[in-house]
Amino acid sequence: MKSTPRQVGLLLRTYATKAEDAPRRLALVAETLAQVAKAQVNGIPFFTRVDVLVWTDKRFQDRDCGLTAALLRKELPAAQDGIPVTIHEVDHGDIFCGILNYGVAMQMAHGITHSLVMSPDAASYLTPDAVADFSAAIDAGARAAGLATHELADSVMQGRFTNTFSLWETSALLTVGGFDLIAAKPADDRVGTFLRSWSLTEEETTYALAGVEEIIPLIRLVDVYGPCIAPIRLRTDAPQQYVVPDAATQPELFRRHTMKMEKKMQRQAAMAASAGADLDYLKGGILPAYRV
Repeated sequence: MKSTPRQVGLLLRTYATKAEDAPRRLALVAETLAQVAKAQVNGIPFFTRVDVLVWTDKRFQDRDCGLTAALLRKELPAAQDGIPVTIHEVDHGDIFCGILNYGVAMQMAHGITHSLVMSPDAASYLTPDAVADFSAAIDAGARAAGLATHELADSVMQGRFTNTFSLWETSALLTVGGFDLIAAKPADDRVGTFLRSWSLTEEETTYALAGVEEIIPLIRLVDVYGPCIAPIRLRTDAPQQYVVPDAATQPELFRRHTMKMEKKMQRQAAMAASAGADLDYLKGGILPAYRV
């Protein structure tokens, strides 16, 4: 059977709960689009299309304020260096799983074979070296590949990718069920799962067992296809970084980010257990040439 020519789409999630945050989200998406122009492999653009997903599901109180999509459409080009850029308001689906399942399915319907999911906060990591290494991983047979950003290098190099910057073969991802809604953000806390914990800053606390939506499909990809995931190590120590919310001007976003990072491995372990594996299982799912 003739293979389908590779078509890579870029998926960006964004939203601004408060109107005053919308310009900052615009700036980060614009910075990412500027990097898209440089994303080439052997002089050929890596991306076929860019889709920006604005989270607007009215079931959630912390959804977008309703202004971000219009601002993006007004200020951003309809195409970046010939690559179409489309803004979508996603009214049905949580910010972790539902919005990405929509995005991947939509891109697949447009002929996309691989979706690169990344956070606009990680725009500085979208470099020619990075897309060249992702292209090589596809050639090596990877069904999923994750970039070991400075902040998450240990997790990614052990096969625990994050959608801060990860590429997925769309047909393989949908074959294993996409991003399982067990990892979805609950619209109603009464039906969410929360774990009790403790920290130096807050002493006894609780956190939601949601997010880390990458773990279950990664395990299922390995179940179905065998070793098929590729961690991508950064080639440079250049000052690339994830843009963290400012603690003074964005205290709610900063607290959310801090808790997310502090409990990431615990949530990853819980999601792996729900899929009948532990986190070491993903180490065995790494393609041999990508093991360290």
